[in-house]
Amino acid sequence: PPRASAVLHSLQAVGYDVPTAIADIIDNSLAARASTVAVTMTFDGPRSFVRITDNGDGMDAGVLDMAMRLGSQHPGTHRATGDHGRFGLGLKTASFGQCRRLTVRSRPANGEEQTRSWDLDHVEKEDSWALRHGPWDPDSDSRLGHIAGSGTTVLWEKMDRVVEDPAHPSAHEDFDRKIAETVDHLGMVFHRLIDAKTSPVTITVNGRQVHGWDPLLSRHQSTRELAARKLQVAGVQILVVPYIIPPESRLSPEDARRAAGPHGWLAHQGFYLYRNRRLLVTGGWLGLGRRDPQHSRARIRVDVDNRLDDLLRIDI
Repeated sequence: PPRASAVLHSLQAVGYDVPTAIADIIDNSLAARASTVAVTMTFDGPRSFVRITDNGDGMDAGVLDMAMRLGSQHPGTHRATGDHGRFGLGLKTASFGQCRRLTVRSRPANGEEQTRSWDLDHVEKEDSWALRHGPWDPDSDSRLGHIAGSGTTVLWEKMDRVVEDPAHPSAHEDFDRKIAETVDHLGMVFHRLIDAKTSPVTITVNGRQVHGWDPLLSRHQSTRELAARKLQVAGVQILVVPYIIPPESRLSPEDARRAAGPHGWLAHQGFYLYRNRRLLVTGGWLGLGRRDPQHSRARIRVDVDNRLDDLLRIDI
């Protein structure tokens, strides 16, 4: 087997930032049919932590052991249509990119609570695949809390990649900035699930409800929705819907701010690729053209599902 300390340490360099890592954890919650996800981000110097709790199906001991395993599912395995996963790595790679201790507590309906934890310091010391059954200490146990009904809690501690220098005067301010970026990112990538007319998903960050950001302004009365096209690729349907959003002069200040998005009007023109209604590509022309001020109001929705992952070369 590969050296445990080398593999787990290398996974810290996959390249996640905090918002994308948290979004990957929420993908697992959605695959478990969660309707609510609560994210808690707490700054406490070297004891800072992030907790993500959902009310999904939960996992029994065997399934939780598998979820904590690297490569828990082969990428080629058939997945349910609404499954947002692919490689069986997201929970681990997203977490280790932010912290050195990952603890997961889960409970299936009518089942018992189970807890598993990876601690990179312990793995490096022993150089073995030492997955712990139970929390590492009373502090971790307290932060995890207990699960009523069914659901899963993911806890990040020893967040050396997020709080690199806890004593620095700007450490708290930097952490607060990451909280704001997380709220914006979750509102963008999950907006169709948050704003769904049936069975919407509720996501909160530190008790504050995340509102969806629709880059297409699809529900605005002045947005023009052009004719949709249905394409068949490898026996799978791709839906393409173009929109022309209103000019800034016809929008309220709040709508104009939302239309501009986090990176401005020019950056957000182009294609918006959704996989199972989850946003993957946020603008740009996919190599078919260049950004141009004259095209800043053109936004094109492309809907695919996970049966086309190989064709689209979906990566981690």
